[in-house]
Amino acid sequence: MNYKLGVIGLTHGHVWGLLDQWAQETNVVLTAVADETPLLDRARDRFQTAYTDWRQLLAEQNPDIVLVTTDNRLGVKGDLGQVFHFKFRTGHAGPREIGCDPYFVGWLYDEQKNGGGAIADFGGYGAKMARFLMGMPEAVMAVRGNYTKDYPLCDDNGTLLLRYPNGAAVLEGTWSQIGSDGAGNPMLYGTEGTATLMDGRIRVHRRGQEVQMLEPVPLAEGERNAPDYFLTCLREERAMEGMVSPVIGRDAQAILAAALESCATGQAVKPKS
Repeated sequence: MNYKLGVIGLTHGHVWGLLDQWAQETNVVLTAVADETPLLDRARDRFQTAYTDWRQLLAEQNPDIVLVTTDNRLGVKGDLGQVFHFKFRTGHAGPREIGCDPYFVGWLYDEQKNGGGAIADFGGYGAKMARFLMGMPEAVMAVRGNYTKDYPLCDDNGTLLLRYPNGAAVLEGTWSQIGSDGAGNPMLYGTEGTATLMDGRIRVHRRGQEVQMLEPVPLAEGERNAPDYFLTCLREERAMEGMVSPVIGRDAQAILAAALESCATGQAVKPKS
């Protein structure tokens, strides 16, 4: 069985790598793409049909799979005992500074489209991990600001503090970082040990033992990238799980919304469940 893929929006810079992955799936047809910007010309030849209106794409093509990359207007854990603290930091020097295309920059720097600056761009990664590892927080506090840019920007740095009944998580997103600090990332602290990821390996230090450097377990066949996993779930009629569960994604959005409200009010905010 072949599946018809429709792509809505091309402004997110990661879309091009995703298209390369989807193109390698032998039972997926790149059927249609829709975008309102000149980026449509860059993608047009890869699809059977191109549209400027995504509604027309859905109405006329009825795709089996829809990849939305437009702006948003439209095992170690158990070995560590009870995880009581999670820390994650990610970022770079800034979208403009690292050479993102002007359409992607335009989206990211528009607070109405992106939801924020660095706090929205990178806060979502940490929010998903914290939700997956520790559950839904009781409350969220956050700060953000334009600390380093000499042009108007809602924020180039954001920090979230998630409060749990027996723990906390600290999430940082930045558009100001130059180079790497060399630290492990993310970090998990448990009652029986500490773990982090360093240079593609898992560093684990358990109570009373020497430090171990472990190789990650390879992903299962049919789950090694986004298209593979999506199609496997589709074929086997099973729900997507783990970090890509729709529930985890929805809750991460609620955590980010609470963080933005906290930035505006200066108060701790309970995320909506």
